[in-house]
Amino acid sequence: MYQIGDTTFYNAYGICTITGIEDRDFHGQTQPYYILHSTHYPTLTLYHPVNSENSQLKKVLSELEAIQLLNCFKEPASAWEDRANTRSQQSKAILNSQDHLQIAQLMNTLCRKKVELEAVDKKLSPQDAQVLQRIAPILYDELAIALNVTKEQMTAKIDKLMQQ
Repeated sequence: MYQIGDTTFYNAYGICTITGIEDRDFHGQTQPYYILHSTHYPTLTLYHPVNSENSQLKKVLSELEAIQLLNCFKEPASAWEDRANTRSQQSKAILNSQDHLQIAQLMNTLCRKKVELEAVDKKLSPQDAQVLQRIAPILYDELAIALNVTKEQMTAKIDKLMQQ
């Protein structure tokens, strides 16, 4: 069970802080809910059942886990799937898995492809750009918190790792 003040990872909302716990009536049943505020969406208030069997709340990465994730940005991009529909389905499956390593590898591949395309005056497809725009800020936030640095420092660190 989490406590007020704990920081968690909450799926697509990214890093959230538990600001309260209170009984709420959703769907005709009163039960205790965590009240969460996302660092990525600061004006949004989220509610998550305390006693959820399929909890979407996850512990924030440890420092060691964050360092391991950073290492994937030293690696070359994963193989690029040329068919946009297949690539979109693969990206969706990775995002739904909530596997931080797979998400970091996806981000690494998209960032490297973006740089490659920009070098010849092209851009990522709108679908790929949207995936990158969705995952990058959340991953930067989580890594920054785990390593106790600013989001800007984390962005610079990842950029530097990909240039090596």
